[in-house]
Amino acid sequence: MKETTRKGSEQTVPVTIRLSKDKARFFQGKADAAFMSRSAYIAARLNLDEPAQYPALAALARVIAIQESVRTSGGLTSQELAELRAILAGFAKLARAEATR
Repeated sequence: MKETTRKGSEQTVPVTIRLSKDKARFFQGKADAAFMSRSAYIAARLNLDEPAQYPALAALARVIAIQESVRTSGGLTSQELAELRAILAGFAKLARAEATR
């Protein structure tokens, strides 16, 4: 068994699964829409943790909060900048997926 990691008060163990290409694409699309990695999305589903109902709205709310922080403090922290880049990358990926529909 591989090395365990701590998540909150529980220990987690990495698990490898094999999926058909169609299933992998399906889960990737769902994960992209939820602004999550595919593995995080599948883990959330397996743990019966439902991903956010409106992930784009939640991401937009976070962008607005970061913008307000910039307005009041005059700058970004490195953590806010990294989070903003990740959110924008998620929006770009979602837009590319919509463009190919």
